[in-house]
Amino acid sequence: GLAHTTPAISLTSLTNMTCFFLAVSIPLPLISDFAITAGVAVIFSYTAAILIFWPLVVLIFRRQRKNCLPSTSHKPTRMQQLYGTLLCSLPVRLAVLVLFLTSLGLAGYALSNLKIGLRWTMFVEQGSAFW
Repeated sequence: GLAHTTPAISLTSLTNMTCFFLAVSIPLPLISDFAITAGVAVIFSYTAAILIFWPLVVLIFRRQRKNCLPSTSHKPTRMQQLYGTLLCSLPVRLAVLVLFLTSLGLAGYALSNLKIGLRWTMFVEQGSAFW
């Protein structure tokens, strides 16, 4: 459950962040840039896991109670019924679909504008013996 997974996620994320942010000190610009990007990605991933994933799990249980999903046998509270009704409504479903398609379109646009290529100056520090 939550008591076992949260410390595991926290420790793994802290270890990864530490390693990536220590790698920023490597004098190769390409490696340093990657380490910054990866460290920030770990921060966002950890934040999503803690602040988004668990509330979504709760919302899924609430939807189950509202019969949007196969349910287990227990009586929903008033707040659970409210969220279940809200999440199962057509406008909310359409809004989620529009947000998903928009993000998918933006990702496709970003990929179509991606430029691939490396320059040797990205691998060595300016002013070094290899410059």
